[in-house]
Amino acid sequence: MQRGDGRMRVWRRRNERYSANCIAERDRFRGGSVCVWAGVGMDVKTELVHFEGNVNADNYMENVLNGHVVPVFAGRPDLIFMHDNARPHVANATRDHLRNLGIRVLSWPAKSPDLNPIEHLWDEVERRLKARPAIPANLQELRQALTEEWQAIPRERIRRVILSMRRRCLAVVAANGGHTRY
Repeated sequence: MQRGDGRMRVWRRRNERYSANCIAERDRFRGGSVCVWAGVGMDVKTELVHFEGNVNADNYMENVLNGHVVPVFAGRPDLIFMHDNARPHVANATRDHLRNLGIRVLSWPAKSPDLNPIEHLWDEVERRLKARPAIPANLQELRQALTEEWQAIPRERIRRVILSMRRRCLAVVAANGGHTRY
């Protein structure tokens, strides 16, 4: 019996401790997690990049910057690259690498609200995953589902999110950095 506090109660007789009808299997960590990266712009949507293990500055530069960002920025000095203050993004090696490539980076103040448009698209990917008829049963299926749902986001949706950023930033300024409806 489950109560309002979320705890499961089981009443059992002596010697029933490991009986199948007294055990409820739980997957507390939902089977694992994956780490992904993707980028968007008004006319660009990159592939979804899957990482094995932890992301550090070296594999961020190799797998993301060199593989996906540099081709988008090649010959386009008008673009500004936006990423947050995650350690691999702000590492000296990463900063030097972007500077050497001539890629301008939007600076983020510490502890600022995360206004990156990609966050709204990650929310959409999550909603799409939850709306699937069958949830992924293992990490390989999760990677595949993430890739499919990322690819399914229409370009017009990306453009709408990017175009809404002025309104979102003004709302944050009006709220003195506090909560907004976004």
